[in-house]
Amino acid sequence: MAQRTFLIILFIASIATTAIGQQPVEIKHTIAAIEKDRFHGWPANNGVWQWGDEILVGYTQGDYAESSGHNITGIEESKFSRSKDSGATWTMFDPENFLDDENIKWLPKGKKQLEAPISFLHDGFAMRFFASGYHGNDDPEGGFYYSYDRGATWQGPYVLGGLNEESELKNMGISARTDFLVLGEKELIFFTSVSNGKVNRIACIKTKDGGMSFQFVSWVTPEDNMFSAIMPSTIQISN
Repeated sequence: MAQRTFLIILFIASIATTAIGQQPVEIKHTIAAIEKDRFHGWPANNGVWQWGDEILVGYTQGDYAESSGHNITGIEESKFSRSKDSGATWTMFDPENFLDDENIKWLPKGKKQLEAPISFLHDGFAMRFFASGYHGNDDPEGGFYYSYDRGATWQGPYVLGGLNEESELKNMGISARTDFLVLGEKELIFFTSVSNGKVNRIACIKTKDGGMSFQFVSWVTPEDNMFSAIMPSTIQISN
């Protein structure tokens, strides 16, 4: 049987505009992650960060196995690829102290309270939320890591201080991906899926003290048994 190769492709769009209007988009495909007989997927779950021409993308890596669901089996590891030339070339890496991968479902070890506020405006800042309900993660209370060197090394894991005590979220499971907006030096909001076992909803969460504590702000989607809301991807379009 022929060797199979599975890869992540990052789509780079170069858009040309004229006074008349937008022209067709030129698409260029580049390989961000590839290994023989291995599956790579879900940057939407793991996070994408950008600093000018530098791009960092997270993904889950496992063994490839055809199935009725996702074509992945074995230990699911959380890894990264980095580009410093706007996506033209990529380097794969697995940093130390980031989402231990001994088991198919990762359980947090030594999760602790943050001791000093994070500077969200630091030039190398990146943040990665984790929780339950998707590949390689199993922690219904959730938590986070942060980096000051653009994802080369990570600090954590840390608790989402006080969040599971919020009245709106008690007895509910968090299934956070990485979806946040920096509002200031110590202020940040993030959006997360939350489940009561029957319905998944999107919640808006905020910290005003650099990640020392987190507070529930509001629901984004209603509680409705007809629908399941997961995987938010938020863009700020004005003040």
